[in-house]
Amino acid sequence: MASNNVINAMWNDVDAMTRNRKVGEQMTTPPALKMIEMSGIKDARGPIKVLDNGCGDGIVAQLVWDGLNDALKTNLELVCGDLSPVMVKFASERIEAGGWYSAKALVIDMQDMKDVADSTFTHCFSNFAVQFPPSPEVVLREIKRVCQANAIIAITGWKIVGWTSIVREAIARIPGCPAFPDDETMFAKVQNGNKWQTEQFIQAQLESQGYTDIRIKDIVDEQTLPATVFGTTFGGFVVKAMVALFWSPEAVQEYAGKIEGALLDYLQEQKLEMVTFVNTAMVAVARAPAK
Repeated sequence: MASNNVINAMWNDVDAMTRNRKVGEQMTTPPALKMIEMSGIKDARGPIKVLDNGCGDGIVAQLVWDGLNDALKTNLELVCGDLSPVMVKFASERIEAGGWYSAKALVIDMQDMKDVADSTFTHCFSNFAVQFPPSPEVVLREIKRVCQANAIIAITGWKIVGWTSIVREAIARIPGCPAFPDDETMFAKVQNGNKWQTEQFIQAQLESQGYTDIRIKDIVDEQTLPATVFGTTFGGFVVKAMVALFWSPEAVQEYAGKIEGALLDYLQEQKLEMVTFVNTAMVAVARAPAK
């Protein structure tokens, strides 16, 4: 559960999330758009009841709302759910600012959605969210419970993250500092040993819960950030939070505060004003089984 505690603390850091959420949105929006497209929601008939499950600041809900015509919006109920009160606050502000008359944001634990009735939703989207709880079976079973028969469920997750090699090189230049882990080790720790970064694992987990019509697609996306933004986001927030999963408390105390400066120095040495890296995400879409 140590990884859960670290990740939850990160999502509930108001100041850090306020400063860095736009970078997160930039990286996760392309896979989210493909997820929504593959769901076929624009061709839905009848009432549409959507759960943005692990909603973060509500970017998927925003993309759903913006992508539907007025006729579909009149039949739409949209729930943004997240375990982090900070994220729910951000999502609520997005809903209010957008005037989404049929949407609400609630604190919801995707592992136990006790306040959500059975067979509620026609669509469930989870954008880079289902990977963090320790039990895939629990999460996918709970999604199945709150979804109607034949509902569409769609998830995204990282297969390859392009920023880690840059961070790893910069951290290696800090004298005496422990190494930043390789990607396989990082995925294993963050995902509680589950292999969400592989198509075989996703397919097996969905099939084990009775989901059908499973489609999985890779989304390759090139990202470019100003060097200062890259350095402060990954060196000053993401990595400093993540090293607590791998380093001793003593090492975190001694070295975590040096990562941002080392990363910015490295980018300057490389004469990089802009940093370009390539991520690969996976989008999986399936149908919930009959009740």
